[in-house]
Amino acid sequence: MAEQSFHKRRVVGSNPSPSTLMKKNKPVSEKAEGYWGAVVIILVLIRFYLKPSLFYSEFYIKPLLFLPTAYFFFNNVFHHNFWELLKIKNTTFFQKTKLLALYLIIFLGFYLLFSDHKQTLSTISLNLATSLTEQIFMISLIFLPKIKTTHNLSLALVKTAVLYLFLRLPSLYLNTEFFGTVFVYTLISSFFLFLSTTLVFYKTKNIHYAIALHFVYLNLITLFYL
Repeated sequence: MAEQSFHKRRVVGSNPSPSTLMKKNKPVSEKAEGYWGAVVIILVLIRFYLKPSLFYSEFYIKPLLFLPTAYFFFNNVFHHNFWELLKIKNTTFFQKTKLLALYLIIFLGFYLLFSDHKQTLSTISLNLATSLTEQIFMISLIFLPKIKTTHNLSLALVKTAVLYLFLRLPSLYLNTEFFGTVFVYTLISSFFLFLSTTLVFYKTKNIHYAIALHFVYLNLITLFYL
């Protein structure tokens, strides 16, 4: 009887329920969207209830939410190396220097354009932090898992751009400078921005070119509204 009961327990244990199998067989893109959704909900709650300043939101809250989530998902669920995505691992010193020079050129170029305005360094630094965290978050959690699952570039590009709009909505809603037609134009430009940056990443296989394009866009928008 003891052997029989043990056998039954072993058989039951070796045959997981359909719901367990469905969870195990869930496409990686669906898992990624679950991570993405949880982080965005937390970000929305923080912004609506704590109302942090733009400085704290972009320099502390977003990086602390986005980057660890992207790192954990990319390494442990997507099973790719996060540092290779950032071109930190397996790249030569010359390649790293070239990427650093790219950021410095953009930074110094806009610093000269912003020179007549106050808080120049903090403004450009905020734009760089935003570009960095949003591109890493969206590409690692949405674009790459989606294109791996579907093998459909158009679908992956559009899905990434649409979800980026949902990511941007809370900050645009709380910003009193963005209303009416400006709000609509900003949403449309944000959609095409992420179509462009994600396509640049896909073509070049280098996330830093996508970050740089995003960085330029944000600085141009800032100049336009100053």
